[in-house]
Amino acid sequence: ESRTERMIVAIFLVVVAFLTVNSIPLEKLCKDRSVIAFGDSLTHGLFVSADPMNRRGEHPYSIALQSLMRNMSVVVEERGINGEKAAELMYKLPPLLKEKRADPIFVIILAGTNDLAYKLSHNSIVWHLKKMHNAVQLHALHIKRNIYTIAMSIPELKWGVKDSDRLAVNRDMEEYARRCNSSVAYLDLNEKFNQSVPENAKYWSTDNVHFSKVGYDKIGHMLFKKMEDFALTKTEASLTTLDFSAVCV
Repeated sequence: ESRTERMIVAIFLVVVAFLTVNSIPLEKLCKDRSVIAFGDSLTHGLFVSADPMNRRGEHPYSIALQSLMRNMSVVVEERGINGEKAAELMYKLPPLLKEKRADPIFVIILAGTNDLAYKLSHNSIVWHLKKMHNAVQLHALHIKRNIYTIAMSIPELKWGVKDSDRLAVNRDMEEYARRCNSSVAYLDLNEKFNQSVPENAKYWSTDNVHFSKVGYDKIGHMLFKKMEDFALTKTEASLTTLDFSAVCV
């Protein structure tokens, strides 16, 4: 091990220690703010069951997320719209952000499934998804108050959808989040919800498109962990100072 390598390791450890000591807990980052869950039927929590007494229903991931944040001064608001494409959702997000009661600290965005079903190109889907994240950043700049977004990957679909397009959208959005990491986090659902793994069957509805109640709850837990980790990258300054000075495109 060379002296240079030892110095690099030492510097890395100092930076990690600094961030750990100066970071703020999720509870403080979110205090008296809201979390908006925005998207299509996968956000609204639509499920399809083999149970003849309960064939269809709603059980959004926001239920589990709100439960995990129950001791925080936070309201999780579910705003999922069944059947909506990203192109349609893009126009509905800005008015939502301006609602008097909104004041979100996080906006979670899961969309694109319906676009794939309508055979829209992956470039079109990515463009509309980025526009939604940009709308949040523009609103944050306007009100001079940090708002962070979480981009969720489009889950695997057994619905005649071209999987290469889905994967291309996810790759582009993951890269976008990496580039805009001061304001955007990325949650990859693929590993935990891979439909080719038998153990994951419990997470899916019988239509193999929507999640089951167990699946939606799992997403809520994954989001909570993602938000906790994201908060660790923030300091006290994030409570009063914008983390970004321009819209990340």
